[in-house]
Amino acid sequence: SNFLLNNEITYRAYRYRGLGMIGGFLLFALLCSVGAIANLDVASWLFRGRSVWWVAGLAGALVSVVWNYAASATFVWRRRRVG
Repeated sequence: SNFLLNNEITYRAYRYRGLGMIGGFLLFALLCSVGAIANLDVASWLFRGRSVWWVAGLAGALVSVVWNYAASATFVWRRRRVG
């Protein structure tokens, strides 16, 4: 659902159509999985270092939000050449 909302609203000028949506979704899912892994790694590392659980969780979430936005804007919905 996040991919579809981004495609229709956030990146409307660069949206995918037709079969191109499959490739765009696969790239989006791959990049967001990196963000999810980074989230878990950062949160686990902080929690093992005796950080408060909610600080570790918030830091992990912040890392994944920043990564997912930057990666999506840079690689998924970048300006594509027409023709």
